[in-house]
Amino acid sequence: MKIPKNTKLLITGAPRSGTYFTTRLLFNLGLNIRHESVDTNGTVSSVHLINPTGFTKIVHQIREPLKSICSLHKIDWLGQELQSDSKNDENFTGHFNVNQLHKKNYDIKLRGDTWSFFLNKVKDRNLTRKCMKAYLYWNELAVRESEFTYTLEGVLESNKSFNSWIESLGLIPEESDYATTLNFIGTTDITNKELGSYDTNNKFGGIKVAPDLTWEILESLDSELVSKIKDLTNSFYS
Repeated sequence: MKIPKNTKLLITGAPRSGTYFTTRLLFNLGLNIRHESVDTNGTVSSVHLINPTGFTKIVHQIREPLKSICSLHKIDWLGQELQSDSKNDENFTGHFNVNQLHKKNYDIKLRGDTWSFFLNKVKDRNLTRKCMKAYLYWNELAVRESEFTYTLEGVLESNKSFNSWIESLGLIPEESDYATTLNFIGTTDITNKELGSYDTNNKFGGIKVAPDLTWEILESLDSELVSKIKDLTNSFYS
């Protein structure tokens, strides 16, 4: 893959939409890109969405809604809420240290600010409905902020679709890129295992296994929310 000079991408979307997977694919092809922190050629990140500045191109990666909503159950929502609340709680024992850390580290501050922003929008006592809201609101904002949207599932469908995806990012595909990527996937664990094992050490109220949901289950819980999700995704998943 050839990389034009000054390339600095932001590939964004909701959490659990395969952003880590995409980071590994592009990094393996030579792009200096990181997951949720910025390198020379940019970042693949859900947390840079509320302040998407300094990038040459902003694109939106979306993942099939049922799979994403199921996977969003793995997030430690309670831990995120406790961390967010502690930043603004003067009575919190570590208040000073938490705020000093946010001031010194831009990535930590950005992650905290993004999560606080969305946590305020997705408040709900029902975990599944909270995950549905997160999928909807994160992707709605990503659609508005991005030049275009592509589906994660479509990237590796064929050599043609893969090269088209690379070109859409403003990069130049080479003949061996698709085969190199398939070989990489076949021989390397590029799942979110490393990040997942880290998260499990800090779980308060998260769960490790995603539930097996159907549209019927989601509609029985909140048909209006399901309708909004389908309206958003129908152009990408018909």
